[in-house]
Amino acid sequence: MRALDAESQEIVAEHISKIAKGIALAHGVEIEITKQAAATIMFNDPKATAFAQEVALEVFGKEACCFEYPAAMGSEDFGYFAQLRPCAYAFLENENTHYLHTSSYVFNDALLARAASYYARLVLNYLK
Repeated sequence: MRALDAESQEIVAEHISKIAKGIALAHGVEIEITKQAAATIMFNDPKATAFAQEVALEVFGKEACCFEYPAAMGSEDFGYFAQLRPCAYAFLENENTHYLHTSSYVFNDALLARAASYYARLVLNYLK
């Protein structure tokens, strides 16, 4: 299940467990509940985020950058990396009105060069 923080995720899991046990009791059956995490919560490290934002400003300019983005509950394997190293997850705007992973989404190939220049600058600045 998706949540914005681990505490909320645990609270929801507890409620689901209570509901399932109540349904089992009402029907006179026994159940076994197991919880398996499909992906961990992704948290942006403040220092890594500030660094990534500085590089974005350098590469794209202030007018092309938006750093006010609401928290999202996407499921992403990247969260596992963030448990091991400081990370920042960022979006490169595609100017598409459709969501990713839908049949209407169209990837803008022109973004590849912009993305490559951003990640190259990110690495070069990090190695300074």
